[in-house]
Amino acid sequence: MGHRRQVGLLFAASHACHAVGIACLAAWADPALWAELTPQVSRWIGGAGYVALVLMTMTSFDLAVRWLGRQRWQLLHRVCAHVIWLVFVLSCVKRVGGEPVYALPLALLIGAMLLRHWPARRAAQLRPNP
Repeated sequence: MGHRRQVGLLFAASHACHAVGIACLAAWADPALWAELTPQVSRWIGGAGYVALVLMTMTSFDLAVRWLGRQRWQLLHRVCAHVIWLVFVLSCVKRVGGEPVYALPLALLIGAMLLRHWPARRAAQLRPNP
């Protein structure tokens, strides 16, 4: 947890390389292949993931946290993390029927979300009802 900013920025850098690769395929290398491999819905879902990633990256610095305020910053990062998680889940779900190996990353993604929300549910259960 002590290095999550660095991990997040590395995640953003790796996906920036991925975005450059997609752009090269779509614009220069083989636009017809890109169009065949990437249905419109995938473009919108992937695009939402990239927007979320850019927002998180731009606000991953102390100045942005101060400018947004802690609460808004946390909300932005929570929503964007869930969007990125959903993009990965949908990417695995659409492939698991044809290639069962995608069941493993799908299970890991679902497990990670369950682990992420488990402490919050446990704390809510322990709180006395009004």
